[in-house]
Amino acid sequence: MADRVYTELHFFCGIGGSAIGSQKARATVQEHGARFHTIGGIDFDAAACRDFERLTGAPALCADVHKLEPGELLRFAGSRRPDAVMSSPPCKGFSRLLSSKHAQEPKYVEMNTLLTRALFLLCSTWDEPPPLMFFENVPGIMSRGKEIVDQAIKMLVAHGYAVDVGNHDCGEIGNLAQRRPRWFMVARHR
Repeated sequence: MADRVYTELHFFCGIGGSAIGSQKARATVQEHGARFHTIGGIDFDAAACRDFERLTGAPALCADVHKLEPGELLRFAGSRRPDAVMSSPPCKGFSRLLSSKHAQEPKYVEMNTLLTRALFLLCSTWDEPPPLMFFENVPGIMSRGKEIVDQAIKMLVAHGYAVDVGNHDCGEIGNLAQRRPRWFMVARHR
């Protein structure tokens, strides 16, 4: 039997690490299989977008999410909403490696709002929002970005999502020789 193919969009895609991983992933249950097809990535860094396209074979939209409008996202990603969205918004303002004083600088405060701006776009661009969204960041988002996370959860719940928030260690999951703790938020449309 042929695989079921789920479309995915990558916000803050960088050079495509997440997309490459999901493109290689395949789930099998008995005779049924499923995999992802990357419809594109979005990032404000032109060099990262070029690398994303070269490494994943999918198009990239070079845009500042703060300025991106639903119509532009619709033209890029298509009239049918993606089945899944993977998102790793910039984490500098939430990182404990940045002093509390520097984290309050306007550029970091504005950067921290990219999570809720992305959610606005995802929930308002298509008639039906994406069924699955995954957000990843540094664990410091739960302290330095608690208000933003709370806003994001309220926005998702208001749009019909069940939300789970937690932490995992990418070093353990990926069998790396280091610890790499990460925060995640998974939203599944009910």
